[in-house]
Amino acid sequence: MAAFNDTVNDAALFIGWWDYFSVTARLPLPVQVFQLWWFSLNEEKLAPGADLNTIRNLFPNMMLQTRTEQKRRLRRAVEKYRHDKAVLQDSRTENNPLCFPAAVFQRT
Repeated sequence: MAAFNDTVNDAALFIGWWDYFSVTARLPLPVQVFQLWWFSLNEEKLAPGADLNTIRNLFPNMMLQTRTEQKRRLRRAVEKYRHDKAVLQDSRTENNPLCFPAAVFQRT
């Protein structure tokens, strides 16, 4: 475990949620924030000429931060926007639970 580096999970999560959005045209609010966070760490993945202002304002100087600080900033941003009415009411925001309750799978 000492050699484990969780940064390898970032791209897989980003791609998985990208695929989810491609099918549903919606993303949960925390995932929307995660995408901006991911782009703040991978600006080179954006199209040339993309507007970086929103990303850099939300996550300034991310590449200069430790991994612990990067993840702390992600959590803080999710909490900041968790109850943002404009984002929650946007048709591109997934508000339905992503997991079914266990009762759904019980035999009746």
